Amino acid sequence: MFKIHHIFRLFLLLMASIANLSASGYTSKNIYVSPGVSIGYTFGEGFNYGAQVSIGLIGLIYQDEGYFSSGDAWLPSNEIYPAYSLGFGFRISQLNNFKYIDLQVWDGDGVGAGVGLAKVTDEFTGDSELYNHLKLYVGYIPLVQLDVYYQIREMSAITSLGVTGVLPFPVVAISKDIDEEP
Repeated sequence: MFKIHHIFRLFLLLMASIANLSASGYTSKNIYVSPGVSIGYTFGEGFNYGAQVSIGLIGLIYQDEGYFSSGDAWLPSNEIYPAYSLGFGFRISQLNNFKYIDLQVWDGDGVGAGVGLAKVTDEFTGDSELYNHLKLYVGYIPLVQLDVYYQIREMSAITSLGVTGVLPFPVVAISKDIDEEP
């Protein structure tokens, strides 16, 4: 099992690599935080609720028109901004508790995916097992999200479908090569 510091180092390496891609066309990179709460249905277990926080990097693409002001940067209003993040979260259902960490990518056009690890704890026995975690989601502020927790060796999976409300906000611009005014 990966320890949390290994995953965090992998995330930092990923963020540094993305931030240093000067030929990518991105002229501003911003670190953001996105907390969220969810409610859903875990198949075979019933309703669930949970929360997560994602910390990530978003690249902004410079254009000659369509700017609007957002905080301290001028952002193009009609462009797609892919975002990469590290998510930490939990989900509680009637039979199991889930705690997970995953790497996520959102294409900026409303589609995202994440892959990571989850610790699943049985509510009745207290036994815990490590599962792989796959997350697919669609949306912007309200997201429709499909979570699959699976073990390849055991040939078992737990599937959950739900709605997650998120509130992404920028924390700091780590580079800005565009003018302050359009």
